[in-house]
Amino acid sequence: MRAINQFHIVNGDSNYCFGEGGTGTYCDGKLYTRSLKCGNVRRVFENFVFHGVTEQNLVYSHPHIGTNKLPKIVENIRKTVLKYGGEIHFEISW
Repeated sequence: MRAINQFHIVNGDSNYCFGEGGTGTYCDGKLYTRSLKCGNVRRVFENFVFHGVTEQNLVYSHPHIGTNKLPKIVENIRKTVLKYGGEIHFEISW
């Protein structure tokens, strides 16, 4: 982490800025939408709570997971996807 932040050296084998390791790196873990056409947003937030986000995010006007917590939440979501027969693909070549 120090190499990229201080010296701008990217380790090609690190997932600090991409994949599960990169979730929240630059977004700060905020949960919000400006659209009125998103459907059931509460259901999405409840899904995040199911995967480890604090329940307070269901009532906050500006929900926030936190950069340090987001990778674990994404890991939990991945595990649920796999549990129910889904597939996760990393390093896809387009």
